[in-house]
Amino acid sequence: MKRLVLLDLDNTLIYSDYSAKLKVNKLFKYMDFLYVYERPYAKDLIQRCHEIGEVMIFTMSEWEYAIQISEHLDIRPTRIFYCDHCVIKEGAITKVLPDQFYQLYDEIIIIDDSPKIWDVRIPGPCRFMVPFMFTGDKNDDGLKLIMDRLSE
Repeated sequence: MKRLVLLDLDNTLIYSDYSAKLKVNKLFKYMDFLYVYERPYAKDLIQRCHEIGEVMIFTMSEWEYAIQISEHLDIRPTRIFYCDHCVIKEGAITKVLPDQFYQLYDEIIIIDDSPKIWDVRIPGPCRFMVPFMFTGDKNDDGLKLIMDRLSE
């Protein structure tokens, strides 16, 4: 089975904050004022995603920011979709996966804390896995729960 796993970044795999005092793993400082933190189990989830399929990123953030996060978390995506790939639909920024991906994969798994921002236009092989929003809690286990579901 040819499987694609689309990973969101902000509030799914990482959390960004102006504070340098959160108790979770700090990945890096972005643009001299924003601290980027790793969500617990993020690297374990990423490894599991690589085991089950091709991994891509789809974020509403800037490309440079996505690249830095990808490098720090060792995501190694085959492609990064970023803010320039989003569209305005009914006044809201929306993530839209290009049509050809629905024909290329038997299953598409989207791991994103905000599934309502997606426009899945073609009924097909999409399955959402929605962790609760990560806001820097060191005891967060949302991605561990997603990893358990990936085995289903």
